[in-house]
Amino acid sequence: MEKIKVIKPKIIRTKKYKTIDIVLIYPIKFQKNHFFDLKIIRNIITSTSKDFPLEQDFRKEVLKKLIINYNIGIERVKHSLFFKVYLTVPNPKEVHDFNLKETIDFFFKAIYCPNVENDSFKEKDIEREKKFIMSKTKNINKDIYGYSYDAFMKAVDIDFYNDHSSYANLDILETVTPKSVYKYYLENIINTPPIIFVYGNILKSEVDNLFKDYFIYQEDIELDKDFSYYKKSNLKVNEVIEVKKEYQDSILNMAFLVKNMKDEDEIYLRALNNLITKSLGISLFFKKLRLDNNLVYSVFNSVKLNRGLLVVETSLEKNNKEKVVNLIKETISELKDKKVLEEYQKKCLKCMRYQEIRRCDEKYSKLDEAIDYYLGISMTQKELAKKFKEIDIDKFLKFLNRIELDTIYFLRGEK
Repeated sequence: MEKIKVIKPKIIRTKKYKTIDIVLIYPIKFQKNHFFDLKIIRNIITSTSKDFPLEQDFRKEVLKKLIINYNIGIERVKHSLFFKVYLTVPNPKEVHDFNLKETIDFFFKAIYCPNVENDSFKEKDIEREKKFIMSKTKNINKDIYGYSYDAFMKAVDIDFYNDHSSYANLDILETVTPKSVYKYYLENIINTPPIIFVYGNILKSEVDNLFKDYFIYQEDIELDKDFSYYKKSNLKVNEVIEVKKEYQDSILNMAFLVKNMKDEDEIYLRALNNLITKSLGISLFFKKLRLDNNLVYSVFNSVKLNRGLLVVETSLEKNNKEKVVNLIKETISELKDKKVLEEYQKKCLKCMRYQEIRRCDEKYSKLDEAIDYYLGISMTQKELAKKFKEIDIDKFLKFLNRIELDTIYFLRGEK
């Protein structure tokens, strides 16, 4: 295997755990005409390789090499993709008959020596993955939560939906060929120096010794960290969409939009989500809708920072729709009272402090925070709590007064 250029590894040393984690992150520019390529590559290089072209043999080797975890995640932020390859293995200092060098060799060859011939992936492998993606995507209509959320986001922001939805881009899947995927793989995996993190009880000298036969180190690269792109003032003014489907349950989705969302508003939208989720130890929506009024089976809230949206999803009995809509709007309105907002802010900060203490004991907290900080895509809980504490209540109130209901999407189950 020819040596690959990589960014000098970042080592996070801890004696707390008996495993070693290695993460390779490939920063890739999103190209819509290659919408499915990374998903196909992910599935192929985690199930086959040149040395083990059959999946059953590859799986056996994973077990034989004592690999605890080998998976790949794909994260998209604006026009950047992060192809994250994870490996977890025992620390040889703890498991003395474990050969780390051999396992690393298997791991790197899975990534860099795939099952190809004549500058092309195998047609049977590509066709298998295309069928799998096609089937999985079309099956979204059979799941009430998947269908309703997909339809809801399409209603809220058609441009965002067309740019992100697998279902909306299935026509691109038809154009995928073994050669086109291999060419994309060469350009974006082979020729992209990955960012490497190593986490565990391991020294820099030991890491260098492990990697010396495979990698050539180079200094850090400048990443594109311009992740802010916000929806403009296209408020739909309380658009209500109701659809009847043959489901047992009913789903209500509501989108609240921040008018003229700016970069500096991000902390307020994060704070709002935290206030709703953590102020009482349970969600404000859950308390009002389920505990106090017994109107929903479940309720979840989240924010879409890059679109300036607060999203609320509930599962409910179909005749409770109007009551639930009114109580969700009431909850948002109550937060626009200064005294209420100050009280919830104090309670939320207390909850965040407890969470930070608990998170210190979670195995991957340091690794996850180091990766997100380096990539510039997220604040740590500690940073978020600090910024939240410094929020000016009057400015927060002005922000809350810019939030208006954008879309109500109700999937009425008629089974």
